[in-house]
Amino acid sequence: EYENKSLNLWYDITRGDGFCIDIGAHTGIYSVIGSLNKELSLTISIEPHFLNFARLLDNLKINSLSAKNCYMAAASNQNGTMKFEASINTYHTSGGKISDKGNMSVNTVMIDNINFSKNVIAMKIDTEGYEYKVLEGAKKIIQNHKPEIIFEINRESLNSSINLLKKFGYKFYFIDE
Repeated sequence: EYENKSLNLWYDITRGDGFCIDIGAHTGIYSVIGSLNKELSLTISIEPHFLNFARLLDNLKINSLSAKNCYMAAASNQNGTMKFEASINTYHTSGGKISDKGNMSVNTVMIDNINFSKNVIAMKIDTEGYEYKVLEGAKKIIQNHKPEIIFEINRESLNSSINLLKKFGYKFYFIDE
């Protein structure tokens, strides 16, 4: 029942032949769902926190999926490092985000700097208020590939994210789960 509508939508939009990017992959449910019933998994998983990243890798392995396209990094509008804060549960984090208040440094990567050998057909973004910066770092991919995008939007980046995507002709549907 976890994010049922969003996961069903993600499954549907990831069926094509192309790359799917799970940004803020956490423990990998979207990465796994995006790779199900596909002959060749072209899912890119991006997760900055080491606890979540370890769970992500385990979940991919348990489901006989490749972990070769996994990045332990935060998607951003710049390459480098930034501060990251998260609440740690027993075996993963919750609410992790880029923040000046963060107590650890994480690598950052721009989606536009990843080399894709095929079209990017879908992106899922869950970055706890950092969505706009992620979209800024993916402008070329968005403009050139027009991927379907699902993102959990927080108030601090809602207007700027929607305005950026409107420039590229996107339509919006809000899912309240």
